[in-house]
Amino acid sequence: GGGGAVLSWDGKVAILTVKTMMGLDTIEEIDAAYTAIADKGADKLIIDLRENGGGAFAIRPLVGHLMEERYDAGAFVSQRWNAEHRGKAPTSQDLMTVEPWEGWSVRAFWNDVQKEPFIRVSFAPIDPVFKGPVYVLTSGRTASAAEIATDALKSSRRAIIIGEKTAGKMLSQKVYDIPGAFHLFLPIADYFSMKSGRIEGFGIQPDIAVDANDALAIALQQ
Repeated sequence: GGGGAVLSWDGKVAILTVKTMMGLDTIEEIDAAYTAIADKGADKLIIDLRENGGGAFAIRPLVGHLMEERYDAGAFVSQRWNAEHRGKAPTSQDLMTVEPWEGWSVRAFWNDVQKEPFIRVSFAPIDPVFKGPVYVLTSGRTASAAEIATDALKSSRRAIIIGEKTAGKMLSQKVYDIPGAFHLFLPIADYFSMKSGRIEGFGIQPDIAVDANDALAIALQQ
């Protein structure tokens, strides 16, 4: 319905508030925001994920517009992988045995993650690439796909994370219709960061730990 990603300004500082990772409209809004950031020559960028509970693949443009080269962030591992490796995370050598996953739709993900041992999550550069300083704001409500984005930007040293530890809610779910007009959300995959390890139950620690309500002010001070 729109409004998933909103761009505002504080002088030459661009503030991109991303409220969800769901929706083609959110993807389009993020792409448009980065075009405006390039056109107006922003000095710095603040990405506000404090109210972002996750979703799907708006993470791709959010991270891709900040990368100058491809970055391998981690992997979604399936029940098949866990059964064979007893919950051990794939190594970087394991990841390099498969091509980066390029499906980037929920239905394709549900299909592939149940069929393959794991899916390699990799972010390729997307033009225009913003090369200036980046700050990401987080809270205890920052969850799921928003945590993938936070971790990728932190572990690649592309951004400074300011705020609270994220929610640690990273199990990927598939929705099943069941009798009585109910839906069953069943976890089908777990996510392992190449740098941080398992995020489910742990969350991502900020670089600068402050109350989430103060995170924007602290970022602007930086």
